[in-house]
Amino acid sequence: MRISILLSIVFELLEKGKVTADYLSKKHEISHRTVYRYIETLSPFLPLHIKRGRGGGICLADNCRLPNGFMTKAEYTALYEALENAYAQTGEKRFLQVKRKFDEQSKREEFLSYIAAEIGEITVIPDKKDPQFTLLQVLQECIREKLVAELLVVGEKTPRKSEPVSLMLQQNEWKVLAFCYAERTFLTFPLSSLRGARKTEENFHPRSVHFALPMYGLNGFS
Repeated sequence: MRISILLSIVFELLEKGKVTADYLSKKHEISHRTVYRYIETLSPFLPLHIKRGRGGGICLADNCRLPNGFMTKAEYTALYEALENAYAQTGEKRFLQVKRKFDEQSKREEFLSYIAAEIGEITVIPDKKDPQFTLLQVLQECIREKLVAELLVVGEKTPRKSEPVSLMLQQNEWKVLAFCYAERTFLTFPLSSLRGARKTEENFHPRSVHFALPMYGLNGFS
């Protein structure tokens, strides 16, 4: 599976909202079956649905936002530069439209991460009927007891050792702000992107966050 095709499909959906499997098949010279494999890969991260019949296609919800962790900060910066260069060379406004959506995402996540960092621990009393009840409990205990957690991310085989510092609720979706050892930076993980979390016996000393976090983390921390 090629990352370039995967990202291209994401950009097409962000720009147009709906594309057909036939269009993607011809553009990337792949079979319809392969197209749907790419869509299946994206489904856990993007609100996609398929409309059948005339006028149908692969659709993306209008209020969609890319989840944190979809790309690293370096990849995000490279994407910005690529979109700016593409617009400079072609003059096509679609590149600016995609860039604008990433701008909106960045500002939104920056604000939310700043709020989470300022507030710190949030006490949550989850509803036992909530499917994320156990996950919320484990994360809250790790935050309160300052224990390193192993986050089991959907689509990843190796757990991410992280220092969870805050929980936040955004548009009825829980997220956890944590320092990820693998990336050496703070990341915001939507609970919907986790298939579980495990407490370890390893304690951590909270790291100070002195300013608003960028989209996928920060470079300066203590």
